[in-house]
Amino acid sequence: MQHCGQGIGRSLLLALLGATGGLHAIAGDRGEPQGVEINGLIMQSRIVRDYYPPAMRRTATPGRVSLAYSVDADGRVIRITPLVSDSAAFEPGAVQMLMDMRFAVPKGWEASGGPWRRFRIQVTFVIGGRQPLPVWAEGENVLLVTASAPGRR
Repeated sequence: MQHCGQGIGRSLLLALLGATGGLHAIAGDRGEPQGVEINGLIMQSRIVRDYYPPAMRRTATPGRVSLAYSVDADGRVIRITPLVSDSAAFEPGAVQMLMDMRFAVPKGWEASGGPWRRFRIQVTFVIGGRQPLPVWAEGENVLLVTASAPGRR
């Protein structure tokens, strides 16, 4: 797992291996982390914002959101569409997480139609050490957002 967030009392983003191994931590020449590969693109940004919906955290409610998205020529996530969710309360956090991501795109990305490709990802929200919820679509990559249990810091 590649840890991409930090902070006590904040949500933490962890990249997990999808059912087909579609997420991979990438290391540089000296073994230092360079990013996480998601759907064939390298995520370059660190995510440190709190994405867990406060109301859902207070009730220790887990949830999932499956999203479709594209990546523009500058590596920004665009055209984000929630496909299915356990609760609409999780959708804004999942969408914001993707909006905060930046990817390294290969040369010729725009000319090859890259910004028009659609990718899918599942964002799963869980409290503390609880087990993540199952993946909806086999082979779909998963980003896991964790938060401390209510009343714990």
